[in-house]
Amino acid sequence: AADLDERLLPWGRLRESLETASAADALLVSDSEDSARSVGDRLGISPTFRVVPRYGVPRFVDARMGVPALGQRIVAVAGIARPERFFAALRAEGAEGAEHDGGELDGVEHNAGEHWHVAREIVYRDHHWFSRRDLAAVQRAATEEGASLIVTTEKDAMRLDGVGDAAGGVPWAFLPQQVDVEPDQAFAAWIDERLRAARDSRGLGAAQAGVRSVQRPVPQMDAELRSDDGGETA
Repeated sequence: AADLDERLLPWGRLRESLETASAADALLVSDSEDSARSVGDRLGISPTFRVVPRYGVPRFVDARMGVPALGQRIVAVAGIARPERFFAALRAEGAEGAEHDGGELDGVEHNAGEHWHVAREIVYRDHHWFSRRDLAAVQRAATEEGASLIVTTEKDAMRLDGVGDAAGGVPWAFLPQQVDVEPDQAFAAWIDERLRAARDSRGLGAAQAGVRSVQRPVPQMDAELRSDDGGETA
Protein backbone atom coordinates (compact mmCIF):
# COMPACT_ATOMS: atom_id res chain seq x y z
CA ALA A 1 0.00 0.00 0.00
CA ALA A 2 2.92 2.33 0.63
CA ASP A 3 3.74 2.19 -3.10
CA LEU A 4 0.56 4.13 -3.85
CA ASP A 5 2.23 7.23 -2.43
CA GLU A 6 5.51 6.69 -4.27
CA ARG A 7 6.74 8.70 -7.26
CA LEU A 8 8.16 7.52 -10.56
CA LEU A 9 11.85 6.80 -11.05
CA PRO A 10 14.30 8.43 -10.57
CA TRP A 11 12.56 10.33 -7.74
CA GLY A 12 10.73 7.29 -6.35
CA ARG A 13 10.38 3.51 -6.60
CA LEU A 14 7.68 3.28 -9.26
CA ARG A 15 8.72 2.11 -12.73
CA GLU A 16 5.36 2.95 -14.27
CA SER A 17 2.59 5.40 -13.50
CA LEU A 18 -0.24 4.04 -11.36
CA GLU A 19 -2.62 5.03 -14.16
CA THR A 20 -1.35 2.06 -16.19
CA ALA A 21 -2.99 -0.24 -13.63
CA SER A 22 -6.33 0.54 -15.27
CA ALA A 23 -5.39 -1.93 -18.03
CA ALA A 24 -5.06 -4.78 -15.52
CA ASP A 25 -7.64 -7.58 -15.23
CA ALA A 26 -6.61 -8.42 -11.66
CA LEU A 27 -4.30 -7.18 -8.93
CA LEU A 28 -1.65 -9.09 -6.96
CA VAL A 29 -0.47 -7.35 -3.79
CA SER A 30 2.44 -8.42 -1.61
CA ASP A 31 0.99 -7.27 1.69
CA SER A 32 -1.69 -8.04 4.27
CA GLU A 33 -5.25 -8.96 3.30
CA ASP A 34 -6.58 -5.57 4.46
CA SER A 35 -3.85 -3.74 2.55
CA ALA A 36 -4.52 -5.75 -0.62
CA ARG A 37 -8.20 -4.88 -0.40
CA SER A 38 -7.37 -1.20 0.17
CA VAL A 39 -5.05 -1.09 -2.85
CA GLY A 40 -7.66 -2.74 -5.03
CA ASP A 41 -10.33 -0.26 -3.95
CA ARG A 42 -8.05 2.72 -4.54
CA LEU A 43 -7.01 1.58 -8.00
CA GLY A 44 -10.50 0.38 -8.88
CA ILE A 45 -9.34 -3.13 -9.81
CA SER A 46 -11.12 -6.37 -9.01
CA PRO A 47 -10.41 -9.15 -8.25
CA THR A 48 -7.48 -8.61 -5.89
CA PHE A 49 -5.22 -11.40 -4.63
CA ARG A 50 -2.41 -11.57 -2.08
CA VAL A 51 1.16 -12.65 -2.85
CA VAL A 52 2.41 -14.47 0.24
CA PRO A 53 6.13 -15.28 0.57
CA ARG A 54 7.22 -18.65 1.94
CA TYR A 55 10.74 -19.18 3.23
CA GLY A 56 12.81 -22.31 3.53
CA VAL A 57 15.82 -23.22 5.61
CA PRO A 58 18.94 -21.21 4.58
CA ARG A 59 21.38 -22.90 2.21
CA PHE A 60 25.08 -22.25 1.75
CA VAL A 61 26.00 -20.23 -1.35
CA ASP A 62 28.66 -22.87 -1.91
CA ALA A 63 26.36 -25.85 -2.49
CA ARG A 64 29.20 -28.25 -1.66
CA MET A 65 28.94 -27.18 2.01
CA GLY A 66 25.42 -28.54 2.46
CA VAL A 67 23.03 -26.82 4.88
CA PRO A 68 24.01 -24.45 7.73
CA ALA A 69 23.00 -25.40 11.24
CA LEU A 70 20.53 -23.30 13.20
CA GLY A 71 21.59 -21.61 16.42
CA GLN A 72 24.36 -19.49 14.88
CA ARG A 73 25.16 -15.82 15.35
CA ILE A 74 24.75 -14.24 11.91
CA VAL A 75 25.09 -11.04 9.89
CA ALA A 76 22.16 -10.39 7.53
CA VAL A 77 22.85 -8.68 4.17
CA ALA A 78 20.24 -7.40 1.68
CA GLY A 79 20.41 -5.44 -1.59
CA ILE A 80 16.70 -5.44 -2.39
CA ALA A 81 13.73 -3.08 -2.16
CA ARG A 82 12.22 -3.01 1.33
CA PRO A 83 14.98 -5.07 2.97
CA GLU A 84 13.17 -4.90 6.30
CA ARG A 85 10.88 -7.65 5.03
CA PHE A 86 13.85 -9.95 4.53
CA PHE A 87 15.24 -9.19 7.98
CA ALA A 88 11.84 -9.82 9.57
CA ALA A 89 11.49 -13.08 7.64
CA LEU A 90 14.95 -14.18 8.75
CA ARG A 91 14.11 -13.52 12.39
CA ALA A 92 10.77 -15.27 11.97
CA GLU A 93 12.58 -18.27 10.47
CA GLY A 94 14.73 -18.37 13.58
CA ALA A 95 11.69 -18.13 15.82
CA GLU A 96 10.05 -20.94 13.89
CA GLY A 97 13.15 -23.06 14.40
CA ALA A 98 13.09 -22.27 18.14
CA GLU A 99 9.53 -23.56 18.44
CA HIS A 100 10.32 -26.70 16.48
CA ASP A 101 10.41 -29.88 18.56
CA GLY A 102 13.39 -31.32 16.70
CA GLY A 103 13.58 -33.64 13.72
CA GLU A 104 13.12 -32.47 10.12
CA LEU A 105 12.25 -28.91 9.13
CA ASP A 106 12.00 -28.32 5.36
CA GLY A 107 13.76 -31.63 4.83
CA VAL A 108 16.67 -30.71 7.12
CA GLU A 109 17.44 -32.23 10.50
CA HIS A 110 17.43 -29.72 13.39
CA ASN A 111 17.54 -29.88 17.14
CA ALA A 112 14.85 -28.37 19.36
CA GLY A 113 15.52 -24.88 20.78
CA GLU A 114 17.83 -23.72 17.99
CA HIS A 115 17.30 -20.35 16.34
CA TRP A 116 19.18 -17.57 14.55
CA HIS A 117 20.82 -14.66 16.37
CA VAL A 118 20.95 -11.67 13.98
CA ALA A 119 23.91 -9.62 15.18
CA ARG A 120 23.84 -6.95 12.44
CA GLU A 121 21.80 -5.92 9.40
CA ILE A 122 23.66 -4.55 6.36
CA VAL A 123 21.68 -2.84 3.59
CA TYR A 124 22.71 -2.07 -0.01
CA ARG A 125 20.69 -0.41 -2.75
CA ASP A 126 18.21 -2.48 -4.74
CA HIS A 127 19.85 -4.42 -7.63
CA HIS A 128 23.29 -3.83 -6.10
CA TRP A 129 26.12 -5.82 -7.65
CA PHE A 130 28.61 -6.86 -4.97
CA SER A 131 32.24 -5.93 -5.49
CA ARG A 132 35.30 -7.40 -3.82
CA ARG A 133 35.35 -4.34 -1.56
CA ASP A 134 31.75 -4.99 -0.51
CA LEU A 135 32.51 -8.61 0.32
CA ALA A 136 35.55 -7.57 2.34
CA ALA A 137 33.45 -5.02 4.27
CA VAL A 138 30.83 -7.65 5.07
CA GLN A 139 33.53 -10.06 6.18
CA ARG A 140 34.94 -7.42 8.54
CA ALA A 141 31.47 -6.80 9.98
CA ALA A 142 30.97 -10.52 10.55
CA THR A 143 34.34 -10.76 12.31
CA GLU A 144 33.56 -7.72 14.48
CA GLU A 145 30.22 -9.23 15.50
CA GLY A 146 31.66 -12.66 16.14
CA ALA A 147 29.29 -14.11 13.55
CA SER A 148 29.83 -17.59 12.16
CA LEU A 149 27.53 -17.10 9.14
CA ILE A 150 26.47 -14.37 6.67
CA VAL A 151 22.91 -14.74 5.36
CA THR A 152 21.58 -12.88 2.32
CA THR A 153 18.53 -13.08 0.06
CA GLU A 154 18.24 -15.68 -2.69
CA LYS A 155 18.21 -12.84 -5.22
CA ASP A 156 21.40 -11.28 -3.83
CA ALA A 157 23.14 -14.64 -3.69
CA MET A 158 22.90 -14.81 -7.48
CA ARG A 159 24.96 -11.60 -7.65
CA LEU A 160 27.79 -13.06 -5.58
CA ASP A 161 28.74 -15.48 -8.33
CA GLY A 162 32.09 -14.67 -9.91
CA VAL A 163 32.95 -11.90 -7.42
CA GLY A 164 36.02 -13.21 -5.65
CA ASP A 165 35.52 -16.18 -3.33
CA ALA A 166 32.17 -15.56 -1.62
CA ALA A 167 32.80 -18.62 0.54
CA GLY A 168 36.15 -17.32 1.83
CA GLY A 169 36.32 -16.42 5.52
CA VAL A 170 32.92 -16.46 7.21
CA PRO A 171 30.69 -18.54 4.91
CA TRP A 172 27.70 -17.09 3.04
CA ALA A 173 24.21 -18.59 2.99
CA PHE A 174 20.91 -17.49 1.44
CA LEU A 175 17.28 -17.75 2.50
CA PRO A 176 15.25 -19.61 -0.17
CA GLN A 177 11.94 -18.01 -1.05
CA GLN A 178 8.86 -18.90 -3.05
CA VAL A 179 5.48 -17.20 -3.23
CA ASP A 180 1.89 -18.37 -3.04
CA VAL A 181 -1.14 -16.49 -4.36
CA GLU A 182 -4.08 -16.42 -1.96
CA PRO A 183 -6.87 -17.29 -1.81
CA ASP A 184 -5.42 -20.05 -3.97
CA GLN A 185 -8.70 -21.68 -5.04
CA ALA A 186 -10.24 -18.36 -6.05
CA PHE A 187 -7.07 -17.47 -7.99
CA ALA A 188 -7.03 -20.85 -9.77
CA ALA A 189 -10.71 -20.44 -10.67
CA TRP A 190 -10.05 -16.94 -12.03
CA ILE A 191 -7.12 -18.19 -14.15
CA ASP A 192 -9.25 -21.03 -15.52
CA GLU A 193 -12.03 -18.62 -16.43
CA ARG A 194 -9.62 -16.25 -18.21
CA LEU A 195 -8.03 -19.10 -20.15
CA ARG A 196 -11.44 -20.44 -21.15
CA ALA A 197 -12.51 -16.98 -22.32
CA ALA A 198 -9.29 -16.63 -24.34
CA ARG A 199 -9.78 -20.02 -25.99
CA ASP A 200 -13.39 -19.23 -26.82
CA SER A 201 -12.38 -15.87 -28.26
CA ARG A 202 -9.64 -17.49 -30.34
CA GLY A 203 -12.07 -20.12 -31.61
CA LEU A 204 -14.58 -17.45 -32.62
CA GLY A 205 -11.83 -15.49 -34.37
CA ALA A 206 -10.71 -18.59 -36.25
CA ALA A 207 -14.28 -19.34 -37.32
CA GLN A 208 -14.73 -15.78 -38.58
CA ALA A 209 -11.43 -15.99 -40.44
CA GLY A 210 -12.64 -19.24 -42.03
CA VAL A 211 -15.75 -17.52 -43.36
CA ARG A 212 -13.64 -14.75 -44.84
CA SER A 213 -11.27 -17.27 -46.42
CA VAL A 214 -14.19 -18.96 -48.19
CA GLN A 215 -15.52 -15.66 -49.48
CA ARG A 216 -12.15 -14.29 -50.55
CA PRO A 217 -11.61 -16.40 -53.75
CA VAL A 218 -15.00 -15.38 -55.21
CA PRO A 219 -13.91 -11.97 -56.63
CA GLN A 220 -10.74 -13.59 -58.00
CA MET A 221 -12.75 -16.25 -59.85
CA ASP A 222 -15.02 -13.53 -61.22
CA ALA A 223 -12.02 -11.61 -62.51
CA GLU A 224 -10.72 -14.65 -64.35
CA LEU A 225 -13.97 -14.79 -66.35
CA ARG A 226 -13.18 -11.41 -67.95
CA SER A 227 -11.08 -11.00 -71.14
CA ASP A 228 -8.00 -8.82 -71.33
CA ASP A 229 -9.95 -6.10 -73.14
CA GLY A 230 -12.47 -5.87 -70.33
CA GLY A 231 -15.26 -7.76 -72.06
CA GLU A 232 -16.85 -10.99 -71.03
CA THR A 233 -15.30 -14.25 -72.27
CA ALA A 234 -17.47 -16.70 -74.12
